[in-house]
Amino acid sequence: MKNLSDAIHAHMELEEQQLFPLVRQSSLNLQELALRMQSYQSSVVSAKTKSSGQRTARGDQLH
Repeated sequence: MKNLSDAIHAHMELEEQQLFPLVRQSSLNLQELALRMQSYQSSVVSAKTKSSGQRTARGDQLH
């Protein structure tokens, strides 16, 4: 478990030191990108819920 933790921290440091500065310097509209990603995530979750017929905590089936 320690190896996994170390690998995750090393990956995070790499992103923070190399990737994030490049993204900040780019012409990307990060707020627009975040909104698009949130919308996509919501649609995926909604589709999964509909297709799996998941039940709520009370046992009711979601539609």
